[in-house]
Amino acid sequence: MYKTKYVQEVEIPGRLVLFNSLTFAYYIFTDAKSMLAWSQSRFGMLDAEIVEALLRLKFIVSDPVVDRQNLDLALNVFARPKSLQPTFMLHVTNACNLACNFCYSGYEREFGHMTITPVLVDRFFDSVQLLTGRDQSVAFDLFGGEPLLRRNREIVAYIFERAKANHHRVSIVTNTVDIDFFYDIFHQFEDLITSFRVTFIGSREVHDQERMSRFGEGTYSQTMTSIRRILANFSNASVLVNILLTTANVGTVRELMVDLKQNGILDNKKAFVGFGKIQFRGVYDHGYAERVIPQRDYYPMLFRLKNDCSGLMTDDMIRGGETSILSSVYRYWLGGAPAGPRLSGCDAVTPGVYCFYPDGHIYPCVDIAGMKAFSVGTYHSGLAMNERLMQWRKQCISKNAKCLACKYVGMCNGGCMTTNISKNGDIDDTVCLDMEGSVQEFIRSLFELGVLK
Repeated sequence: MYKTKYVQEVEIPGRLVLFNSLTFAYYIFTDAKSMLAWSQSRFGMLDAEIVEALLRLKFIVSDPVVDRQNLDLALNVFARPKSLQPTFMLHVTNACNLACNFCYSGYEREFGHMTITPVLVDRFFDSVQLLTGRDQSVAFDLFGGEPLLRRNREIVAYIFERAKANHHRVSIVTNTVDIDFFYDIFHQFEDLITSFRVTFIGSREVHDQERMSRFGEGTYSQTMTSIRRILANFSNASVLVNILLTTANVGTVRELMVDLKQNGILDNKKAFVGFGKIQFRGVYDHGYAERVIPQRDYYPMLFRLKNDCSGLMTDDMIRGGETSILSSVYRYWLGGAPAGPRLSGCDAVTPGVYCFYPDGHIYPCVDIAGMKAFSVGTYHSGLAMNERLMQWRKQCISKNAKCLACKYVGMCNGGCMTTNISKNGDIDDTVCLDMEGSVQEFIRSLFELGVLK
């Protein structure tokens, strides 16, 4: 018998935790004799029931070839293309009325601002039908820049008219600064709107410093008021509240959570609060990188936040970051649905992302939208995809020798293509995440909080 190649050992005082990075099972040794036997691969010294459990959980395999058979089984189940709709994003403009230093699309400010035209809107809807091969309802996101700039009223109204004619549904990503100028349009097309997505970055004081308007005005009160108004007036639309974390704002999150509760948002069934972290997959960080939470520290930080925000944070809010698979593992260990390995590639690979930009080009990822060197096609004169699209679509973990040889193949989803390009200059040269450190700190923090016993 052999130890599986997918086992990671994490030492805890008086214990040894085994973690299977392909099945996400764990096993805890609590006695010195068993720990010594495991460390020396002397499985005959282990009690029979322990050996049975280790075999069942695939920490021990009868032959090293079994590891590859288990991986092939996982690839067969989880890496096959799914019949999912691609993500369509319509960038109304690349202009914004905020001046956030951490904005990953900040490099766009080096170029002239542009807004989509009615002709391009028509071309967008034609292209969606061609890409889906269907004349039926799909969902798309209104994105920016900031799509709801007051000067965009006319074009946004036209987009909704076309969406209604095509039976499409719309999600809106907005900072809400100018949203008051659009409520009449939203009421007219209420049945089309699935959600509004908004962002906070800490307490009122921190948010107003980080997400201020170009005139130096804070946006916290406007955002909170807008969420309340949406929840009160649009019965079909949900509000997705994203709280971005940095090393500098974590200590202010409880204050924000209390405010969300007092405003009737936290307990509203149509409001969904989740966490994320500021991170830079692309080439731009504007000197903000020093405030980015390291990968291995993100989930331990979320667990500590949940303790600090007792009664205000739920387990479902614990998600996000580069190692987001750990959020699924966490809920699985709490008794939720089993977590499956991620082997299909990022969303830009499967099922695919199409960012329709106001320059008439199509991009495969929001982080590089507007950078013509990464355009995968155009739509200004009808849909025309180029050879770069296949560079993204051909990404396949089952054909990536580096990934297949890695212990964490089932966790990182083949990495981020945008990061590969920005860091290594090659979409095929995978930038690896610190999965070992992330898993280690994830497990240790769960022990410290008494979640794993």
